[in-house]
Amino acid sequence: MRFPSLKAVASQLRRSAKFIGWCSDKHQHTEECNYCDVRLQVYLDGAWAVRVGPSDYDFDHRGAWGASCIPRERFNARDLARELLAQAREDAAR
Repeated sequence: MRFPSLKAVASQLRRSAKFIGWCSDKHQHTEECNYCDVRLQVYLDGAWAVRVGPSDYDFDHRGAWGASCIPRERFNARDLARELLAQAREDAAR
């Protein structure tokens, strides 16, 4: 199984973070509005995808996965990408 580069995953995480629909009503702001679920899915053929939002809609369970959260404030995309890749590699080793 081939894994994407750290740079490619970090870049995709930065792009994805720009399009997250954060809570806009300050009166309705809750703790769950501070983070958004994110997953890295790596397929056997080396293709990969970053999935953002609730995992309830992840019906394709193929490949290896890593999961974490994107915080609402600034974040280190390289560190998050490193975490997701490590989890996906561990999942693939099972």
